[in-house]
This record gives sequence, C-alpha cells and structure tokens, in this order.
Amino acid sequence: MKKNLFYLFIALFAVTFMTACGDDDDDKEGDKTAETIAKEAGTYTQGKISIYVLGDAIGSWDELPETATFEVTQNLNVELTSAGTGNVDLTIKDLDLTDGSDPSADRMSLSVSGVPVTAVDGSLVINSTNKTWSVPIMNGFFADVNKIEGTIKDGQMNLQLSAFQNDLEQYVYIIVAVSK
Repeated sequence: MKKNLFYLFIALFAVTFMTACGDDDDDKEGDKTAETIAKEAGTYTQGKISIYVLGDAIGSWDELPETATFEVTQNLNVELTSAGTGNVDLTIKDLDLTDGSDPSADRMSLSVSGVPVTAVDGSLVINSTNKTWSVPIMNGFFADVNKIEGTIKDGQMNLQLSAFQNDLEQYVYIIVAVSK
C-alpha cells in the first residue's frame, strides 16, 4: 500500500510540476498588428475618394443613390500613422464637398484618432462600428464619425466612413480607394 502511495505521489508530482506554459498568442497578435501598421503607415495619394452627401438617413451602403455622388480625384492626401498598440490615426486632407468646378471652394479635412485595427493575413482590418469620433471638418463645422470599416494591404487602402454633419443635419459617406 505504501508503495502505491509513493507511485501516486510521483505521478502527481510529474503532472503538476512538469507542465510547461505555451507561448502567449496575444503577444504574437500584437506584434503582427504593430508590424503591419509600420509597413502600411504613410501617405496615400493615388486613386479616388467618393463622397455621398444626403439629408436623410439610409439603411446601408448599397442604398446610396448615384445622383448624390461626387468623386474627388485631385489633391488626394490620406495619411495613416501609428497611434499606439492596435490603433492608427487616419487623416483625409483637402476634400472638396462641391462638384470640383470651383478651385476656391473651402476644403475639408477629416482626422480621426485612435482607430482600432487588427492584423489578419497581412492586412490591417478596420471595423469600428462601436465608437464615435466628433471631429472638426472646416470653418467651425463638426461631424460625428460613427463607422469606419475596410482593409489596408500592400499599400492599397479601401475604406468606408460614415459621419453625421451636425450643423447641416446631413449624413456624409466617404468611400476611399487609394494607394501609396
């Protein structure tokens, strides 16, 4: 009986003290995200930005009417910078909210800080529908950005932003398809 207790003690010792801890997967994910942010950070100037301005709420991106679209293809300047662990700052400069025919028209800049991102298969994925940013856009006007989603991979940025311009009570949707 004493011999069986001795073997039981040895077995418990082996199981309890010989167990190794595995690698922490969360640290690896954080490293991948930081590495991908560093790779994709920079200024994106090639491509187009489509802007939809509507006075009434709509249900989804698929319901945007073509008649409310204007595409800005000149003076593109979209900047992506690191904002700490798992976050980026996104700035879209020199947006023209007119049809582009008036070169003296006021330009809008949209800067959103602390946008959460994750690295998935070499892409930065943005899906921030649970956060709202109140951002100045021009001449004292503010907008509440309440949705940013899309991907950034290999110098290609494809994003959709949704905002409500408070003073004019307009919904503004911006679709970004740009590259470095």
